Amino acid sequence: MGFVGSVAPAHLPVGPRGVDLLVNAAQLFGVGEPQSVAPPLEARLVAYGLKRAALTQGPESIVTSLLNWAERHNLVAVLSPFEWWPFADTGKGGYCNLGGGRQRARAGTGAWRSLIVAADEEVAILAWLALAYGWDELLGRLLDYPLCCAEAFDRRWDDAVSAHQGDLSIPTLEASGPPPYDWRINILGRYFGLALIEHFPCRYDCVASVALANRHSLALRHYEPELFQQLEETLGSPVVYSEREGVVLLREAKVTTADGETVRVQYDPTLSLLTDDTSDLSRALRRTNELVGAADGKHVEFGLQKFEAHLIWFARDEQCVT
Repeated sequence: MGFVGSVAPAHLPVGPRGVDLLVNAAQLFGVGEPQSVAPPLEARLVAYGLKRAALTQGPESIVTSLLNWAERHNLVAVLSPFEWWPFADTGKGGYCNLGGGRQRARAGTGAWRSLIVAADEEVAILAWLALAYGWDELLGRLLDYPLCCAEAFDRRWDDAVSAHQGDLSIPTLEASGPPPYDWRINILGRYFGLALIEHFPCRYDCVASVALANRHSLALRHYEPELFQQLEETLGSPVVYSEREGVVLLREAKVTTADGETVRVQYDPTLSLLTDDTSDLSRALRRTNELVGAADGKHVEFGLQKFEAHLIWFARDEQCVT
């Protein structure tokens, strides 16, 4: 099919029993009347010519409607070979990093599916095969994720599933250098529907991810300037990440002290975004306007209250404190 050889890893294993798939038009392209849905950013970036392919997921009716949108924009789209049901993370406002009950797709069940959107038919086919056979590294390359990040995902995924609800935030932080990190790769904005990249970077200071995110930001500045401004203003913020108490994005916060031992942050609780506004952490956040990130990086203090949480400091250049 004329695939570029450098795209594929050296080994693409197929299990001894293969895979159980049903392939027909309904499975690949969906059934039912399409709805009017807003395409996600990753699909729009394919339409703008910034990405070879994008992968999104959702209920069958939604992704089938996105497939219809892609075809109207002269893109190639195909539904994944498997279906599943999502598992909502604790404290993440309904966000789902994991799913269960995976089985071969059956058109019309209403289960969740993935959708591949590509500018080229051959890329779409190869991405579909990567989903079918579990070739995660190849899929990452087709989605234009940096190789270092695709390899890191493969190494960390089993631990993320067993220890972190399928969330790579903590393994990524543990591999990263000291903050602040570039606002453009604030992947934690995903919990609020705001992110410039879809992949978890191998490190929050990954140079390749910053370069990719910068390309996306430049495109949005041209095609969607209002969204670009919103992303810049929101993602350039410190984030408090707790495994079970929720994620808090401190919009318009100011880092007043960063001395290598602690990071002190002033914020307006009314501007903060929270995935769980009923948790103890969220209640403590609303009672004050200052927090301190502890030296060990694993505790955050609001007044006299201490929580097992990580302060992950993203910033724009003018917000950096030395």
